[in-house]
Amino acid sequence: MILIIGGSGFLGRHFRDLLVARGEESIIVTRNVARAREYAMAGERFVSSEEFGGRYAEDIVSDASVIVYLATGSTPATFADRPWLEIPQVVAPVSEFMLRFASVNPTAKRIFVSSGGTIYGNPQVHPVDEDQPSMPISAYGMGKHMIEESVQFAGRTYGLNYNILRVSNPIGRHHQSAAQGVVSAAIRSLVTGTEFNMYGDGTSVRDYVDADDVAEAIWAACRDTCFNDRIWNVGSGVGHSLTDILELVEEVTGRKLRVKHIPSRKIDVQKVILNCSRVAADIGWVARRDIARTIEDIWMGHIRSMDLDERRIAYAIPGRF
Repeated sequence: MILIIGGSGFLGRHFRDLLVARGEESIIVTRNVARAREYAMAGERFVSSEEFGGRYAEDIVSDASVIVYLATGSTPATFADRPWLEIPQVVAPVSEFMLRFASVNPTAKRIFVSSGGTIYGNPQVHPVDEDQPSMPISAYGMGKHMIEESVQFAGRTYGLNYNILRVSNPIGRHHQSAAQGVVSAAIRSLVTGTEFNMYGDGTSVRDYVDADDVAEAIWAACRDTCFNDRIWNVGSGVGHSLTDILELVEEVTGRKLRVKHIPSRKIDVQKVILNCSRVAADIGWVARRDIARTIEDIWMGHIRSMDLDERRIAYAIPGRF
């Protein structure tokens, strides 16, 4: 059984889609069970964050063969002005979980999904590999670095089997957050007719990767039996500027974005492209999905979710579809 902490979020839903397709059973711990059950699939069981405590949590953890930690309480902008809050509100809960339940089930593999898009800060060498130092410039990246240290500490002191996945900038159909995700934000602007807020001049470069590919990487890490303390970059290995991505969105949708230019923030990384050769060599994972096709899938998902009348009147599908 696979235990997923935070499985109702963006990457969690992509990972769950994969597990269901493969016939795997899972228990999902989430803050909002009622909402999560709206998207429930075969083989899934849900537990609220409140229920997941005390002896009940120990019983669940003890039955897990793999524990995937996806929950996060922030985005890069959440604690930009109060970075110290990242520690008690985000870092401490993960560290507590890793250490509190280490002896409950020491044989279960722990998978922590970290942030390859922020943990390196502004590296001077690209693509950046896992041996380069973590030098985050945001509280979010700092938090991920501290959690990684907590996971490694638990591994050393309790002999735990763990892998850390440093995921770049995932995009996919389940990304609905208004606070994060450039593609979803751009499409939301097109759908609502509002301006898209562009931080900086559009030249910042990111390594965008399809969330279904990320789910495959998590699954590969879950099944791995060779590496017990490995850190892997998970990305496409290709850099796209923000301008590039917005142009792809416009090309796919057939619509023109209204862009509002906003000065870049201190927390914004200027360029990060991941070297993913280690994960390819170790467990055979490589990103396979084309980003333009991913954007098209996201757009079509928005189209399908819209009311038919609204679609006909206000948001007609471009002829190419």
